[in-house]
Amino acid sequence: MDRIKILDNETINLIAAGEVIERPASVVKELVENSIDAKSSEIIVNIESGGKKLIQVTDNGIGMSRNDALMSISKHATSKISGKDDLKNIRTLGFRGEALYSISSVSKMEIITGEEYDKPSTFLKIDFGKIVDVHDEQPRKGTLIKVMDLFENLPARRKFLKGDNQEFKYIEDFFVPYTLENENIGFKLIHNGKIVLDLPQVKDLKDRLAQIYSPEDALNMIQVSSSNGNLKISGIISKQNLNRKTRDHMFIFVNGRYVQANELNDAILEGYGSLLFHDRYPIVVIKIEIPPDEIDVNIHPSKIRIKFQDEYLIKKFVKETISNALKDLNLIPSERPNVNPVLEKMPEMLEPVQKNDFFQYSQATVQKKIEEHVPDLGGLKIIGQFAMTYIICESPDSLILIDQHAAHERIRTEKFLDDMNRKNFQKLISPVMVDLSSQDAEILRTYKEMFEEYGFSIDVYQRSVSVKSVPSIFSNEDIKDAILEGIDQIKSSNKGIDEERKFQIAALMACKGAIKANEKLSDKEMKSLIIDLMKCRNPYTCPHGRPTMIKLEIKEIEKMFKRRF
Repeated sequence: MDRIKILDNETINLIAAGEVIERPASVVKELVENSIDAKSSEIIVNIESGGKKLIQVTDNGIGMSRNDALMSISKHATSKISGKDDLKNIRTLGFRGEALYSISSVSKMEIITGEEYDKPSTFLKIDFGKIVDVHDEQPRKGTLIKVMDLFENLPARRKFLKGDNQEFKYIEDFFVPYTLENENIGFKLIHNGKIVLDLPQVKDLKDRLAQIYSPEDALNMIQVSSSNGNLKISGIISKQNLNRKTRDHMFIFVNGRYVQANELNDAILEGYGSLLFHDRYPIVVIKIEIPPDEIDVNIHPSKIRIKFQDEYLIKKFVKETISNALKDLNLIPSERPNVNPVLEKMPEMLEPVQKNDFFQYSQATVQKKIEEHVPDLGGLKIIGQFAMTYIICESPDSLILIDQHAAHERIRTEKFLDDMNRKNFQKLISPVMVDLSSQDAEILRTYKEMFEEYGFSIDVYQRSVSVKSVPSIFSNEDIKDAILEGIDQIKSSNKGIDEERKFQIAALMACKGAIKANEKLSDKEMKSLIIDLMKCRNPYTCPHGRPTMIKLEIKEIEKMFKRRF
């Protein structure tokens, strides 16, 4: 019996439509994109039952003539492509056409559209791909599209839709990014008669973010801007103290199109480096401009994913833009952005040495200035140690708590990396022998060159290693723990060891031997720790992203005691 058969056109069209229109959120995405490209200044999206019953999108943009309206629901109709060469130069999201045919094939659709206020508009009704009514309507400028009973003619597809609330969540996830890309447009999102988002036009991206999140969150965002030939990046990113548990708040746009790109998310996180704690993610809105012929937007039916001609270049550009924006920023967690007096005065306290010197200041100068400024430390006074874990300090307008363990981890990590860059290693008077398992010894043998880059001069034997020199931060007691930490991190590196991973391993090795919590410190030790911390390029977080210090401003303390309201 013959089993292979050619499908009829109606079935083919339904399958094709289903590939583009996966769920109600796909419909919202396509219709909102159309409204944006129609130069609308206001877009209203009205949803019922998670979009299963009704999706209505109304805009005040460029409407369609009757002929265009009829053409828009024809197969392969579009306004942005005339031929195959245009596929390499797509700059718009799509003004009608394309998706309207697919949507109308799997729903009951009504379109009311007009170009002028003094001319009749056009009404179209389409039931699952078939035009059932066309007539004149009252004049209007703009377009209203109703999509009803989605997938009623595809029971299998409708069956696999989630509950109303979950489907609406998918809609919201698509809707919010477009409001961030188009702050000059007013948006409104309604579900079952309730206004969920009401976002009037605003002048800039920070104002739009304040509408969606909060004014306080907007204050903790910083502008980013960078260009490299034909590449441009702009947007806003959160300071390290403003973060979330998921990546859902990282928004990336390429040539005005919202895209989901894991490789760019990774580049953003690499730009933050150790500023973020493990499994915490920033709020980011990044807008990339790139020549259209250097990307392919047609690798996915919904164009939510794209392909870059030179992915490495883009990732590097994104990472460096983020890193540079955060580099010189005061990042002490606080309700109000404020410069710590210590950080303000430290450059004045220390005299710079030669520009080409890797260290910012000579050790002799540092020691001299420390002695001159102890005990006030440039405006910061040490009150004492709390719970043998936190150093309590006083500045003119706040209390600052310093986590001694996190602070020392940061100090040791930067010193370790500095030693690596300067090849500043210490030769041991006599070699230190470290016993290993056979497996660990083999890993160390394989990665011996990497450990030598770190500053460990080693000879690996069958089940032991002879260590002849080490980075200067390590004492004899730290050596075994540091080497074992490095080996364990190599074991857990499923994706291989790139330069970023080398840094992470070095940072984790450096943390061995750091001052621990519940460790009593003398006044001299606390002062020395704070001075060393303030010399770090990033004194605000440990290598794992935890804050080294937090600030409690006097006005907040006064509020707690009801002295201020």
